[in-house]
Amino acid sequence: MRLPKLFRTEGRKQDLDDEIAAHLALAAADKRQQGVDAETATREARREFGDVSLVKDVTRDSWGWIWLERLLQDARYALRQMRKSPAFAAAVIGTLALGIAAAATMFTVMDHVLFRPLPYPHTSQLVEPMEGDPSANHYWSGVPYLDLAEWRQHAHSFEQIGYYNYSNGHSFLGSPTASTEVSFLLVSPNFFKTLGVQPQFGPGLPNAPETFAKSASDKTVVLSDTAWRVIFDSDAHIIDKTVQINGKPYTVTGVMPRGFAFPYQLTVPQIWAPLSLSAADEVRNNNTPGYAVIARLRPGVKPAAALAELSTLQKHIAQNYTDAGQRSNASFVQLHSYAGSLVDKSTARALYALFAAALLLWLIACVNSTNLLLARAIARQREMAMRGALGASRWRLTQQLIVESCILSGIAAGLGSEIAAVLIVGFHHALRNALPFDVPATLNLSILGALIGLTFISAILAAAWPAWLAAHSPIEPSLKQGGQ
Repeated sequence: MRLPKLFRTEGRKQDLDDEIAAHLALAAADKRQQGVDAETATREARREFGDVSLVKDVTRDSWGWIWLERLLQDARYALRQMRKSPAFAAAVIGTLALGIAAAATMFTVMDHVLFRPLPYPHTSQLVEPMEGDPSANHYWSGVPYLDLAEWRQHAHSFEQIGYYNYSNGHSFLGSPTASTEVSFLLVSPNFFKTLGVQPQFGPGLPNAPETFAKSASDKTVVLSDTAWRVIFDSDAHIIDKTVQINGKPYTVTGVMPRGFAFPYQLTVPQIWAPLSLSAADEVRNNNTPGYAVIARLRPGVKPAAALAELSTLQKHIAQNYTDAGQRSNASFVQLHSYAGSLVDKSTARALYALFAAALLLWLIACVNSTNLLLARAIARQREMAMRGALGASRWRLTQQLIVESCILSGIAAGLGSEIAAVLIVGFHHALRNALPFDVPATLNLSILGALIGLTFISAILAAAWPAWLAAHSPIEPSLKQGGQ
């Protein structure tokens, strides 16, 4: 079986050497037949043939794949240079590695915490209306159902208004083998419609009208993808099956898509069941239940316009409260962005400060490494001139410095990635108690790739400029310079 061309390099080289040697031998033999002595004949044959090395290079260029061999030669030479100057190599690699690690870590954290969109469409339209007295600097998160009904009927700025409440105490979802603690929310029938997300399979929540009843006769539940996969082992026939929640039977009517969560918690198994209204929801007094509200603005409606409309409406709604204190608390409303409510301002400011510091550190690392590479290239001008005098082309000189810079950057990228992986795990544990959701302990590979790519570009530019200068500089002045 014949080997591919790439693996027949040495054979072709030997064939070329043999062919050149045979040509020189024939030329020398012709000279000897003309009466020239052997030594002179050999010398004359070589002179007429020309530069043997140049002929070999031109011939190899015609083979088409010789660039790979030269690239490997440059890589081996670069590694020898690194062994000769370990302090320089360590300085460049260490500087770039720390810059890449810090920037990749903070970019990943910011992406997970502040930049990445939530698992709902048009997140900017999701808001949280709250009631309360601004003079007391306090807003109530619980809104009575009768007030919600008024908002739904008269507020035209909202496309949907949903509400929810947490189940009392700890909740456990039973599987065929064990019970697992879950996050259990009781939600309105239009809850998933408000968020703009429907189950990946199953009908979801029953679309029955809200009524005041003492208890729900038909208990249903929707599972998160995490709960379905972890607790029920991705049972494809889970729909319409009966499961136990705190010892009570519920019928599974849907499984939400992977990545969906509400509240926004990525690792906690979640379940949602319809919230049942009671007789206590028919009145406005101290015993009236309050619900957390999630609403979706109509397309094109600004939050400020929605707040103005809701504030005007709320003043009329407050007149229905007979208690003066309750009327005061219910006279005002506030509107918060749901996405903005996940991270408090102090944590966001701290993250932005760390993000700016990491970005600055990466820029400084690139500039410092560029300066080191420039200084190194300028110090090697005499070497470049010597190689040019021996026949190296301008591109070969440029390629040599670029390959050396890329190897240094590649080693730094690998080391920086390992450091960043350790740092992101540290942030994962540090932010666990500061945020209402979990920050994944894995790097964002697209961000890491972009940073490494930009680092390579800076290294290539740092090598290309002095290499171009060295290739276009006169050779004689450089050769006459002293060693220092």
